Amino acid sequence: MFFHHVVSLIIAFGLACTIPMPACAEPAAGDAIPAYSAIDELALKTPAEAETSVESLVKYLTSGARNDLEKTRAIFRWVTANIAFDPSALGATSPQKVDVNQILKEKRTICMGYSEIFYILGKAAGLEVERIAGFARGFTTANGSPCNSPPNHEWNAVKIDGEWKLIDCTWGTGYMEPGPKFVKRYEEYYFCTPPEQFIFDHYPVDPNWQLLPKPLSCQEYEQLAILKPAFFKYGLGLDSHHQPNLKATDPVEISFTAKQDVIMLAQLTRGQEQLPRSYTFVEKDGDKMKVTAAFPQSGTYTLRLFAKPKTSTGTNCEWVAEYRIEVDSLPKPCVCFPESLTAFLELDAKLIAPRVGKLESGTTQQFRVAVPGAKVVAVISGKKWAYLQKAGDVFEGPVEVTSEPMQVCANFGNSREYQVLLTYNKTTP
Repeated sequence: MFFHHVVSLIIAFGLACTIPMPACAEPAAGDAIPAYSAIDELALKTPAEAETSVESLVKYLTSGARNDLEKTRAIFRWVTANIAFDPSALGATSPQKVDVNQILKEKRTICMGYSEIFYILGKAAGLEVERIAGFARGFTTANGSPCNSPPNHEWNAVKIDGEWKLIDCTWGTGYMEPGPKFVKRYEEYYFCTPPEQFIFDHYPVDPNWQLLPKPLSCQEYEQLAILKPAFFKYGLGLDSHHQPNLKATDPVEISFTAKQDVIMLAQLTRGQEQLPRSYTFVEKDGDKMKVTAAFPQSGTYTLRLFAKPKTSTGTNCEWVAEYRIEVDSLPKPCVCFPESLTAFLELDAKLIAPRVGKLESGTTQQFRVAVPGAKVVAVISGKKWAYLQKAGDVFEGPVEVTSEPMQVCANFGNSREYQVLLTYNKTTP
């Protein structure tokens, strides 16, 4: 047995997520693909003298390209690396004519300009390329429906080896923050995005440009879950709740399929208010990731979901999905959850009981938690330690509740350090 007077605790802090407000570009990180390293390097090192005209630029970008795919890649990387989004041009009362030479000179534009310059450069390179008008999920679609409003975005399609590929240079370049402020951040996802993924945030006016075997209607598009590039990057899948808008009178449980090496985090907001983490609970169950959200009162809530690799040494995670939840009435008082820390998620631990975060002082609660690989699990309250009995991966035992916060901690036998998995009584509903 490990005696508490010689044991130190490792407190694993929760994941930190930055959530920029999306506008003409969505926030999500993406790294370049090694297969394109040579052509990417060529595009990223384009000399200034090659950027003076369309002809000179295309001649340089295609000088190292062996086929149409590499030509397309070189143009995409040059555009995403060199053209910045122009927030000052948002909200123009009338469409402005796109001047590619002006874009080359000023290195600034908006969605229409990105689509146009890719089109012009592609045509000059001998590619079969098209401009596509449509609707994109982002800040500009928040108050309108693509079924009854004009297009708000443009992107491209290019034919490579007889097959059309979808490309969005705007969203491949960066994203918008409130202000508005453009943040330059390359996103690999929007180069030759698979049509079955692209449809989650792009809906073309011409349904043929969905490039799907059976095009979706506008109404069907609006009922797609809001999924971000990182959702596909991490190999996540929808197991329940395929629609973006939910109605609830009780806690909502949403299930995803997830790879073993991925963890998720949930964030619940009401308006601009970010609710305490005790209103959400995330847990791995085999190949399923279950997210439960509870609500303190009626109203409209936004549930944002994030993911990161278990092996990641940093605390940053990426936005993967979002739901809008309308809560009309709550027949029972809100019951919040204990706060789960990073170690709980990384270890694939499972909480069986108690699943209520605020416990009544003076009562005795039967704790039961599964922690794969743990040697010892204890519930710590102040200086009082209660060791749970081990039966395989499950640890169980009665614990007297005190007025102090209670932490469920695990030791894995390779040191005297315990990792904090769960915290009770920390946040009052």
